[in-house]
Amino acid sequence: MSHEADHLGTGWGSVSLLKSLDTENYNVVVISPRNYFLFTPLLPSCTTGTIEHRSIMEPIRAILRHKKAAAKFYEAEASSIDPEKKVVKIRDNSEVKGVTIETEVPYVMLVIGVGAENATFGIPGVREHSCFLKEIGDAQSIRKKIMDCVETVAFKDQSPEEVDRLLHMVVVGGGPTGVEFAGELQDFFEQDIRRLIPEIAPRFKVTLIEALPNVLPSFSKQLIDYTEDTFKEEKIDILTKTMVKKVTDQAVEAEGPSPDGKRQKISIPYGLLVWATTERDIFLRYGR
Repeated sequence: MSHEADHLGTGWGSVSLLKSLDTENYNVVVISPRNYFLFTPLLPSCTTGTIEHRSIMEPIRAILRHKKAAAKFYEAEASSIDPEKKVVKIRDNSEVKGVTIETEVPYVMLVIGVGAENATFGIPGVREHSCFLKEIGDAQSIRKKIMDCVETVAFKDQSPEEVDRLLHMVVVGGGPTGVEFAGELQDFFEQDIRRLIPEIAPRFKVTLIEALPNVLPSFSKQLIDYTEDTFKEEKIDILTKTMVKKVTDQAVEAEGPSPDGKRQKISIPYGLLVWATTERDIFLRYGR
């Protein structure tokens, strides 16, 4: 006897379950607005073109094709769930739509693996002025903004202060994504931009902001020390114990340690700001 099993989402949790699920015993329906699985650990490499974005995308239909029995996929958003009637209402929010844009899918068992949105927790200006790094579109937008900063600097008669701001790339979040992205940025300038526009290369700067005492707080001390030593060699600044309070269109307003052991307000101008702090990180670091 088969049972109806609906999956909401195509991220790590949903795809891991889907690959191990016996579709001969379950009539599986997968619902997600994203029709591919994204290998997010390599997403920072897409921002600088080190890796082509298609290389870290696996179509969900390709995964389903290898199952023992057929499974359905709907590219749609789940707009509501009725647990009494046991139906999921889904809506087609893609740019191309047909006559039917909303329908219902019945279920016996429902697996919700939709993940989480980027969390800002009320820090003013984050959502308006920073870039996130969670989806393929984010990586493409970051790459465009990096090059916009570079070409704007190359534009005639920019002031020295403006050049320094535009070439200052700031990353908030010392977890794996923030650390990997900061390293990718530095490598991109050393290997590509320095060769193409050598006159601006000495002004380029990467700063990583972390609220906790060190980067990669959930990893071993050996890896933390190695990362911090490597960043020091590559001249990537790490501002630990530094908490972002506000973001404007040109600066990060933060609070960090002062030489006398107290806290001081600091303003960090930037050309590109990437917010690489996860929901869990914000709870740990910002106490919100």
